[in-house]
Amino acid sequence: MMTLDSLITRQSNKCHYCNCEMNQTKKSPQLATVEHLLDKWAGPRNRRIEAASNLVAACFHCNNSRGCARNRIARDYYKSQANKKQMKLAVASTSSKVLYSMFGSVPQHLFSVKEIKNA
Repeated sequence: MMTLDSLITRQSNKCHYCNCEMNQTKKSPQLATVEHLLDKWAGPRNRRIEAASNLVAACFHCNNSRGCARNRIARDYYKSQANKKQMKLAVASTSSKVLYSMFGSVPQHLFSVKEIKNA
């Protein structure tokens, strides 16, 4: 796995999404973080998740806002799958491992850039 320092260097200290200058100061919106291009919701056994080609550095603001949107998309997907099976399921309190075993991974096309930006 690539380190955050190597990702920052690879990207000339710029956020992958908003191109802001990142730093490593705690509690800063420009705090550099590791971002996964292929979402972690793709499945617990997906080997490409931690591949160098799937990792970028993003500022805290971009990473956090994308993560919230992605979690909402995943939660909505699992709720719809439960509804199709006429199941009552508390998705928010059900572990991702259980959700994977019941419904599989969230289709990656649901995490399109357009949907994330509009979230």
